[in-house]
Formats: sequence, structure tokens, C-alpha cells
Amino acid sequence: MARRLALAVILPKGSDEYPERFGGGYVRFSLIVGHLSRRVNIIKLEYSQRFLQTLSSILASLKNLGIIRRGSPVAIVSVNPAPPDILTGSLLSRMTGIAHVVFVNSVPLYGYAGYGLISHKKSSLPHIWSFIRASRRPLFPALVETLIYYELFRCLRRAVCIPLTPDIAESLDRMGYTLVSRTLGIGCLRAQLPASGKKLDAVYIASPLHPDKGLYDVLEIWEAVVKEIPSMRLLIAGKEAPFFDMGMLKENVRCRGLEGNVIVFSRKYGVPKRYILKLLSRAKLLLYPTLKDQTPLIISEALSCGTPVVTYDLPGIRYAYGDCPAVIRVKPGNKQLAAKEILNLLSNPIRFEKLRITALAWCRNNSWKKVAAETLKAYLYAALTDYRTRIKRNAGI
Repeated sequence: MARRLALAVILPKGSDEYPERFGGGYVRFSLIVGHLSRRVNIIKLEYSQRFLQTLSSILASLKNLGIIRRGSPVAIVSVNPAPPDILTGSLLSRMTGIAHVVFVNSVPLYGYAGYGLISHKKSSLPHIWSFIRASRRPLFPALVETLIYYELFRCLRRAVCIPLTPDIAESLDRMGYTLVSRTLGIGCLRAQLPASGKKLDAVYIASPLHPDKGLYDVLEIWEAVVKEIPSMRLLIAGKEAPFFDMGMLKENVRCRGLEGNVIVFSRKYGVPKRYILKLLSRAKLLLYPTLKDQTPLIISEALSCGTPVVTYDLPGIRYAYGDCPAVIRVKPGNKQLAAKEILNLLSNPIRFEKLRITALAWCRNNSWKKVAAETLKAYLYAALTDYRTRIKRNAGI
């Protein structure tokens, strides 16, 4: 019997049980890992987040070295472009000679590609330092973070990157990285139908709750909606953002006179998926005017519940959901148009029902099984690319 191929995947401890706590890359992997494991062996390499990033990477590499040698994977995969994941993968790759593959759903340090932010070809130490210090961090933490990110960019140049969207691929290409560009797409869960109809007017769910995710835009849009229909109510739910005072949000709600129209529910480690799906299945609409995002999974989760979405027309959202009429996209920052779309949708039951049916039909044609198959092809092709690069380097070509 032929031996199955294996992939070693780097994950933080606890991401299996609660991936929403750690980030979108881990959530996406949790949705495809079941399909992947039917085709290849998945070797999970876990690290602890209790230590400093560099220390946790070194400890994880030494701990998992024996596991990798026994499992003989064709590639070591970092499913999220976080510093501990990339540093751990790079160290293990150098110690074992196995290809390091990084799934990139955002450009590290430089934020999100495609939104007017510049991605620099040369990640020099002085530039990273000035970038981090611009956020007014204390001197010593800024110095440590600068050194970590400098090493991270060096590790990325030794790896093979799989960009999630074309605009990320463009940014990484300008920065001089080795890429494997494939259309991975986005998947949907099985239809989550409400038990007793849609009782909520609208929900806004983000991880984390932060102005970059359109938090204040939501309030401005809803204020315009309430002026037309005073009885409209919105639920805001999500993960609390580090260094963001939730009291400021509640004060903003009070100052706009929206106490009776906006409910805020936040948790330190985010809202579990089962509760997110319950909220979405009971909402008539997902309002998600994010300013910085790629292919937000919250939109696919809303569609799986038959819930239309009003969002900003960002490149990543257009790439992933541009063919779905139930995702209504407006120009970023055009809050009045977003409010108008909400009012038109909620005051027109026939249109709402058509979009609900369209959302469920779109989900049936976009499964995570298909995404898993394309992702596996990308992993294997990236490993082959690394193998070819090493042969050329050793041959001096």
C-alpha cells in the first residue's frame, strides 16, 4: 500500500477548539482541514502564545523537530502570516531541509494590500523601525518588534508564499517574494435556516471590533437609517480589540442618541461560531462596512443563513463575492448610499426574499470542499517550486 503524503501545519495551541480567538487564517484552515485530511496526513505542530514571539518559535521548533522527521511531510505550512507561525516554520525548514509554505491573507506589518497603503520592496531595518514607532509604541517594545519583523521578512524571502487575493499577490511580488498564485476562492457552510423567522433588523459582527473594520461607519449609517425609521434596531457583536476602549464605542452610541436602537455585545476572545450563526440566521441583514479586509468569512456565513449583506466595495470583497447579488457593495465611505440600500431592502419584502434565495443558491455552488481541493494543489505546487529553486541554487543557475 502506497504511503500517503503528509503536510506539517503550524498552529497556536487551542486553535482547534476555538479558531475565532486567534484570527481569520486559522478559522479558514479549520473549515478545510477535514477535507484535507481525507487526501493527506495532517501533522499539527503547536506552539504556545504564553512566551515572547521569538522564544515561542524557538521552543516550538525544537519540540516539533522529532515529529517532523518521523512524519516526513512534503511541506511545512504556516496557515496565517503571524510572526510566531512564520518564524517557527522557517526555523524548522532550515533544520530539516523541507519546503516552507506561507498562506498570506494580509501583508505582514504593512497592513492590507490594495487600499492605498504602500508595500515596499526592501524591508530595511530603519524603515520597519520608523513604521512601528509611528504608532507611538514605547521605545523598548518597538525595538523588539522591529527586530522580530525584520527577521520575519527575511524568513518570508526563503519561503514560498500563497497569496489569498490578486492584490496581495501584486504587493508581495513588488516586495520580491516567491509566489504561487492560484484561485482559491471562498466556501460556505451548509444552509443555517432560522427556526422562527428573521427577528433582528440588522447585525454587525466583526473580529475585532475596531474602526478599521468600519465600527464608526456602522454608527453613522445606522443613524441615517433611524432618522427614516425610528424603530430600527441593530446588534453589534464581536471580539474586543487590543488597545481599543469599548467605553468609547458606547459613549459614541449615547452621543448619537442611539441607545434604544443599538445593542453592543463584545467578548475578549470573540464570539463562538455557533452563536454567530444563530445571530445571522435571525437577522434580516448583515451590515459590514469594513475599511480593511480581504475575503471576510463573516459574509459567507451570512449568505449560508440566507441573510443579505451590505458592505463596502473593497478589492478582496469584490474578488470573493462579486458574483453574488445578495452582497450589495457600495463605494467605501459612502454612508448615505449604504443607508439608502438598507432602507430599500428592508422596506421591500419581495426583493428581500429574492436575495435570500439567491444567497442560499450561491452557497450551494461554493463549498469548502472545493476550496480545500484548490488549497491542497497550491500547497503541493509550492513545495515543488521550492524544490526546483533549491536545485537551481545548488547548481549555481
